[in-house]
Amino acid sequence: MSKSVNLVADRPLIAQGLYSFRTGGSERIGAQLCVEYAARGYRVVCFAFHGSTGPFRDYLESHGVECVDLDYLARKPLVRRVTYPIELYRFFRSRQVRALHVQHALGLTLCGFAARYAAIGRVVMTEHDTFQLDEQPKYRRRAARCCRYATSITGVHSGITKYFRDCMGVPASRLHVVSNGVPTFTPDAETRRRTRTALGVDDSTFVCLYVGRLESVKGLHTLVNAAARLTESGGRAMRVLLAGNGSERAALESLCRSLRLAATVTFLGERSDVQELLNMADAFVMTSRTEGLPMALIEAMAAGLPCVATAVGGIPAVLADDAGILVPPEDPHAVAEALTRLAGDDLMRRQLSERALCKVQAQYGLQPVVSAYLELLGLPAHWPSER
Repeated sequence: MSKSVNLVADRPLIAQGLYSFRTGGSERIGAQLCVEYAARGYRVVCFAFHGSTGPFRDYLESHGVECVDLDYLARKPLVRRVTYPIELYRFFRSRQVRALHVQHALGLTLCGFAARYAAIGRVVMTEHDTFQLDEQPKYRRRAARCCRYATSITGVHSGITKYFRDCMGVPASRLHVVSNGVPTFTPDAETRRRTRTALGVDDSTFVCLYVGRLESVKGLHTLVNAAARLTESGGRAMRVLLAGNGSERAALESLCRSLRLAATVTFLGERSDVQELLNMADAFVMTSRTEGLPMALIEAMAAGLPCVATAVGGIPAVLADDAGILVPPEDPHAVAEALTRLAGDDLMRRQLSERALCKVQAQYGLQPVVSAYLELLGLPAHWPSER
C-alpha cells in the first residue's frame, strides 16, 4: 500500500509551455501532448506565454490538466524581461518540475534561463516553422543564444532541424525530427447533421473549411479571392468557412464585403469544436505562404477530408503520393479550380480521402509521437515504468 502511495506522490511533473491558448497548430499539438502525458500516468501543468484564456485552456481543463497563468504580456513592459524569468524560476522550483517542453524558440528565449537555474533535468523545445527566425535577424540571434538551454530541439520536419544546424549553430546531436501526430478520428452522421444545421448549411451545400490563425502568413487573401471565383459544380452551392481569429480578420472581412461574398464566406471565430467542424465539412483548404508541418491539415486528413493546400514548407511531403491537391501559393485561380473540381467529382473526393487516411495512419499517429517526446524528456513511456 505504501509503495503504491509513493508511486502516486512521486509522479514526475511535466510542464508544457504553449505560445498561447488560442487556435493554432502548435497549440493543438501541445494541448494534445498534455492530455496524453496525463493519460500515461504523469502529472502535467500547462501555461501560455501569450495570454491566459482561449479554447485550448478550456480543452485542457475539461480533460483534468492543470493550467496556470504565466502570461508574459500581462507583466509590466519595462521590467518583465527581468521579473518574468525570476517568476518562472520560482514556479519551476516550488512545483519541482521534472521536465519542461515548450513550443517555438520564442518560448525558449522566455523560459530557458529560468529552467536552467531551476535545475530542470530535461528541456525540450519544438519548432514548427522557421519563417519568423528567417525574417527577423535580431530574434534569430537571440534564439540561437538561448538554444543552449535546451537539452533537445525538435523540428516537425527535417528542413527545420537542418535550419537549426546550419543557421543557428546547434549541434546535430541535440536535434531530432518528431512529426506532428493526430488522434484517431471517428466520423458521426448525427454530429454532422447537427453541426451543419447550427451553421445554417443544408446537406446539398459543398463546405470548404479552413482552421487556423487569421494572419498574413496564412495567405487567406488568396482563399477569399478564390471564393469569389468559385462556380457551382453539379448544381451544388459552395461555402467557405474560416475557423480561427487573428490580426487579419478585419481586413479579410472588408475584402469579403468588397467582393460581395457574404453568402459564400463565413467567419466562425475561435472554436473549441474543431472535430465537429471537420466532421461536417466536405473539403479542407489551406493557402499558407509558409508552413512547417500543419496540424490542421493532418487532422483534416485523419477526418477523411480531401485537402487542397499550397506547396510550401512541409506540405508537399504531407500530401505526396496523391494524398491531396497541391496548388501554388498566392494563386486564387488554382485554388478555386481545385475546389470546384472536388465539388463536382465524387470519385476524386473518395480516392483522395482514402489515400489521406492511409497516409495519416502510417506516418502521423499520435501515440508514437507521445513516446518520442517522453524519451527526449528523459521519462519512461508510462508511469510507473512498465519495464
